Amino acid sequence: MKQNRAIHPGEFLLDDLEELELTCDELAERMGRPPTSIERVLKGRARITRPLARDLERAIATPAKIWLKLQASYDEAIDRLSTDPLVREDLALLDEIPWREFRKAGWIRDPGTDVERVGELRTLYDVETLCGIENSQHAAAFRISKGTDFNAWAVAAWVQEGVWQTLDRQKSSEYDGFPSFDRERFAERIPLLRSLTLRERFWPRMRDLCAESGIALEFVPNVKKSGANGVTYWIAPNSPVIQLSLFRKRADIFWFTFFHEAGHLLLHEADDFFINLDEKKRTDEKELEADRFAADTLISPADYQSFAAAGKFSHHSIIDFAQSVGVHPGVVVGRLHHENLLRRDFRNDLRFSLTESMFSD
Repeated sequence: MKQNRAIHPGEFLLDDLEELELTCDELAERMGRPPTSIERVLKGRARITRPLARDLERAIATPAKIWLKLQASYDEAIDRLSTDPLVREDLALLDEIPWREFRKAGWIRDPGTDVERVGELRTLYDVETLCGIENSQHAAAFRISKGTDFNAWAVAAWVQEGVWQTLDRQKSSEYDGFPSFDRERFAERIPLLRSLTLRERFWPRMRDLCAESGIALEFVPNVKKSGANGVTYWIAPNSPVIQLSLFRKRADIFWFTFFHEAGHLLLHEADDFFINLDEKKRTDEKELEADRFAADTLISPADYQSFAAAGKFSHHSIIDFAQSVGVHPGVVVGRLHHENLLRRDFRNDLRFSLTESMFSD
């Protein structure tokens, strides 16, 4: 998309520091200035003044006139955008958007003006204007999250961050020659994926198994007010993405979400958009089908019905049953809780939580 935003000279300075392999502290020492003054420029919170431009010229050899020209161009862009009617309409939306959460997550910079903030958000959402976002690629996320306790802007941002992450991976050698989706191959790998519920370090293998079937598997940490456990979408024809979070942190919820999204890919048509918002009551038949697929994949209906009918849910009986069917005991406890066969405060010692560090590359 066309980037309609003011670019602060601090962004150019940051690029120069990376190219020169200089840290902010090292540059500050060369210039004889406190590191905080350089940090403010890098974050777009301070101007490039004539004295600062001269100090930069001495420190990294970029002429002072170039820095001053960049500052002037930035100032002109801010003035122009401030009078743009579409920018003014977008500015009115800032109170609805939890942009502070996006900043904490590192999805946007921390600009010094609201006009710049609009530019950052337009770039994040990949739209020309925030006003038309409900008619953009984010329309489905907005439609589904409206009427819930979650913020539609946060939901859409969480999805879009996954899109950017996937595109970055596909540009890298990691996804070089990324294959097209192979539904039959993915179905064959479901038992292998299910066996990963027993592993503590499962993510690299999980991602590889999905990639072999032409699926981009992404983990994007949640932000406040988004409430998304997972989503399935198509980033290109025949190129699906399963995107997961740790909204509830429990491993059994994570695995149910994954197989729910896997169910969409195996059962439903391409190009659909399915998002799994926490605690949202299922009414759509496709969502109910994906729920059944996830439940039956993790524990076969015959095995589960026999175990549930016996009504013996002691610590040892749950462990024994889980071992007999080859899943983690926490998956069994989660299922019993969900179906109200076991009090929510019982057997939680058999469940375990996942951490974001488990998904680091």
